[in-house]
Amino acid sequence: MIATLFLILIVVFVFLAFYIPLWRNRWIRNKPFPEVWHSILEANFPIYSALKPEERTKLQQLINLFITKKRFEGCAGLEVTDEIKVTIAAQACLLLLQHPKTAVYPKLYSVLVYPYGFRTEREQRQEDGTVALAAHNLSGESWSNGKVVLSWDDVVSGASDFTDGRNVVLHEFAHQLDSASGSTNGAPP
Repeated sequence: MIATLFLILIVVFVFLAFYIPLWRNRWIRNKPFPEVWHSILEANFPIYSALKPEERTKLQQLINLFITKKRFEGCAGLEVTDEIKVTIAAQACLLLLQHPKTAVYPKLYSVLVYPYGFRTEREQRQEDGTVALAAHNLSGESWSNGKVVLSWDDVVSGASDFTDGRNVVLHEFAHQLDSASGSTNGAPP
């Protein structure tokens, strides 16, 4: 009797552990898309208006999931706003629009946003074989530990002109897609 009850509890637990995230994702995807977010997309993301209605609907669902599941952190005094979240999420999710799986960057946990480009120092091998610290100015970076770092200035300029070939969000989130297979090798799954 106790063994049967224990087995039933295990089955119920496994069932709930599997289905609760699916139900939650469905609920998040189907949440109404805030009107103010439409305004942000129209102002900051001109390609949005060129999408077909069904693509816009799917993009909105992906944006809802992205914003709900990912943590946004302002760096160097930047306060994260809905404008920042929606503009970044829209570009990142554009890469998923035709993707058959709807997982929204499952290995990504956090998006760090600087107001402008940021500077890093890294070890770099010199011609003579020695290693020295070298400073690099960056507009974005994709880390394997579940983080993407972006410059808000570059996010806005990339979103406003898709014809110039410079979009830091698409670039860094393409790295996230590439690393989904376990290694960053230029061949996303």
